[in-house]
Amino acid sequence: DSEITACMNGSNDASQGNSCSGTGTCESSAASKSGRRILLILTEEEGKDGKSFLENSEITGRYNVQCAVLSDDSSDNSIDMERIDTVVLYNLTCANLSKLCVGMADTPYLKAALQALMSGKRLLVSEDEIEYLRYRKNMPSPMWKRMSGDLEFLKSCGLTVVPSEKLVGAVIDRSAEKPDRIAMDKSAEKP
Repeated sequence: DSEITACMNGSNDASQGNSCSGTGTCESSAASKSGRRILLILTEEEGKDGKSFLENSEITGRYNVQCAVLSDDSSDNSIDMERIDTVVLYNLTCANLSKLCVGMADTPYLKAALQALMSGKRLLVSEDEIEYLRYRKNMPSPMWKRMSGDLEFLKSCGLTVVPSEKLVGAVIDRSAEKPDRIAMDKSAEKP
């Protein structure tokens, strides 16, 4: 459990069993030695709940789970995207959503997310992590349409949006590999 906490909090304490680089990425030293695919949990904020991935034996049996906390002040923002199989995005703010659509990677987080998208990696995000969806009741209709259009564009490029309770299952389930594999349900539409 200390390894999970250290990874989610970007600890550089080697005694925790982690191998952390200057990017804020962490991985279990035992996991880094196996030949399993790599699942990258990508966030701008420390403390995001990646424990659901790190504590799931089906996930850890299939993937080496790495966490990357990439904030604006990350000193080194290089991630070896070639080794990554699947990326789970946290913090898909309105700004991040719009910037990804136009290819603007002005933060380490956006650089990694854009690199994953352009590299054709499996890219997943929970509905709860998409900021504009929280404003569906009050957002002006033209703005809602614009943000929804941006999300649809990213989905057409390969982003998969899933309900939060199904995110771990979506990482495990590789049967739906097309870019339009999971459509937003009706509850995500503006009333």
